[in-house]
Amino acid sequence: MNGFRKLALVAAISSVIGIAGCGGSSGGGSSSSTPESSAETGVFIDSPVGNIGYRTATKEGITNANGEYEYEAGEEVTFFIGDLEFPPVPAAGVVTPLDIAGTTDTSNDAVVNIARLLQTLDTDGDPSNGITISDTAKNNATQVDFGLSAADFANSSAVTTLVQNGGQDTTISALISVEDAKSHLEGTLENENVSFTNETSITGGWILDTSAETGNGTEHFIFFAFDASTNTYVHVEEKEFPEETEEGMEFGAFNVDENGVLTSGANYFNENGDIGIFPSTTDERVEITINGDAELMVYEEGNPEPVETIPVIRLASDGLLGTWIYENTDPADQEVLLLAFLSDGTYVQAEFLKDAPASESGAEVGTYSIDTNTNVISVSNIIVDTNTDAGLSDFVGTADLKGSVSGNTLTITVTEDGATESLTFKRL
Repeated sequence: MNGFRKLALVAAISSVIGIAGCGGSSGGGSSSSTPESSAETGVFIDSPVGNIGYRTATKEGITNANGEYEYEAGEEVTFFIGDLEFPPVPAAGVVTPLDIAGTTDTSNDAVVNIARLLQTLDTDGDPSNGITISDTAKNNATQVDFGLSAADFANSSAVTTLVQNGGQDTTISALISVEDAKSHLEGTLENENVSFTNETSITGGWILDTSAETGNGTEHFIFFAFDASTNTYVHVEEKEFPEETEEGMEFGAFNVDENGVLTSGANYFNENGDIGIFPSTTDERVEITINGDAELMVYEEGNPEPVETIPVIRLASDGLLGTWIYENTDPADQEVLLLAFLSDGTYVQAEFLKDAPASESGAEVGTYSIDTNTNVISVSNIIVDTNTDAGLSDFVGTADLKGSVSGNTLTITVTEDGATESLTFKRL
């Protein structure tokens, strides 16, 4: 698959150049020096979580009062309170409950459960000044199930026993409220410039439900991905009728004003004519309302009623499901390589790289399945393919495409001509 192969080679070549550039003198003689430690320092936050255990393949200890821990690049880290272990995640400069739960959504049950437990166990009951886990909590902790609903988690015996015997300065009988825990977590994430989504966020992947569209629409596939941190969007659409030629990808900037009016800004790539939101015009406006899922309404000038109303469904974000951006592209730099995996077995790929051949830009929509034992992703039934020289469609009928997820990181492994390469994607 040419597009993926070239991206991986660019990263590899850059790495090699960097190493060569740091080489020593070519002159004779020898020298010795004490090698510097390669350990990196990360922090675990809801607020910084102190006195919690952590382990990686090479390091083990407890976090300091600033929530800091040590790791080597490429390792996973597992945090634990006595016998209670959190799911392992890629070690990084900042780790949050979002990473542990494998989502960007602060409303996710596992995120809420982790935040409630950590904040409730804080010894002084004030997470705004940091969270400290007591040794008493470590001695009394047993494994809990973070995947339970918020209500079932709060009522589980392992949780109630721990919070009532957690060594806090004052006696605690129950977890803090969902609302308080979520509010504190979101405040911390904002202060640390960590992006997140919630019920009112536009960031993430969306599918328009054209089966319920009012107006003259015919059911067909329409996908949007919005990134509020860069104010960029990707639109992928299947042509509505067989005789039409306008389909594929649109990529550019967007804005949503205080009234929910959605407009396009600069356009970076457009192969689908005028069927997306670009260009915005004065004789038509598009409004979006978001509360969990969303609704898109199209108004024409002089008409107070929408001429079209389309339900918009937020994509599930759990495990492989969700929207992913290749880590070596930045939509803010007007480049993107996006993958989305839907719960109904549909996948979307959108790609635009300024220095790549035009034939490698565009979109794909097809069907996928994943073997959970081998991680092999099988691809079939391609309904949109405008990036003819690149894409997952090159792997139809092969077992050469694999995907694995850890936290909010997706690793895609491809095998071509006997060579295996990996690409890392981050959850949007």
